[in-house]
Amino acid sequence: MENKNKIVFGILFFVISIFTINPNTNYCLAVLTSRGPGVVDSTSPSHYAYGENIGWIDFNPTGGNVVIADEGLTGYAYAENAGWIHLDYDGTAGAVNTTSTDWGVVNDAQGHLSGYAYSENLGWINFDPTGTGSIQVTISDTGVFSGYAYGENIGWISFNCSNTNSCANNAGYDYKVLTNWGPMYEVSNPPPQFVRVPTTVTAQQRSQIINFVNLQLNQVKAYFPNLTGNLNNQDEKIAILKNLISALSSLVMLVVK
Repeated sequence: MENKNKIVFGILFFVISIFTINPNTNYCLAVLTSRGPGVVDSTSPSHYAYGENIGWIDFNPTGGNVVIADEGLTGYAYAENAGWIHLDYDGTAGAVNTTSTDWGVVNDAQGHLSGYAYSENLGWINFDPTGTGSIQVTISDTGVFSGYAYGENIGWISFNCSNTNSCANNAGYDYKVLTNWGPMYEVSNPPPQFVRVPTTVTAQQRSQIINFVNLQLNQVKAYFPNLTGNLNNQDEKIAILKNLISALSSLVMLVVK
């Protein structure tokens, strides 16, 4: 058991070592952690889109199981006048939309949606109708959907009353689709944990992230020379685990430009 523990911690130390960051290298940065998948708000009318020719579309119907992930949408929306709308082909987010067995609504992790949903009664529904992003469906930092999807057989689908100035303050109805998923946001000082940063950051932000992660990794390394022979010291193990969690939760993927 003693040798097995030493081998496990030795491998762990090696893996950590190869991720030590060189602050003199020109890097693009993207933090690996994410808020994780989100769901659509169940509070009415925060789960409805509106189709000009088919009426209300519910993105949180019973049994629909709509999930918003960094890679795309999965599950089913439901239109009372048209039936179920399938948001992906196989339940796995991140379709490439190049074949009849690999389609779905795609998320670029920044909240810009594209790709296709499909309904047996309505046909294909494009979430980036122009292909340029000018009116595509988007998700804001606060999880609010906006923009339009389009189906050749059904016309335009609006995801927010503000698209057409038809909200309650204009004698309309405050519909929108709202989720607890959110896109990445910029890093602050000091670098917070559980944050994702865009690939374009300032030199100061880059230095702050690099210094923070190196500090955490160095603290982990410092424990190894002082470990007891049989590695049964729980305090040392807990201390190592805490530093690992702190480092990995803010760990950046560094890709040399």
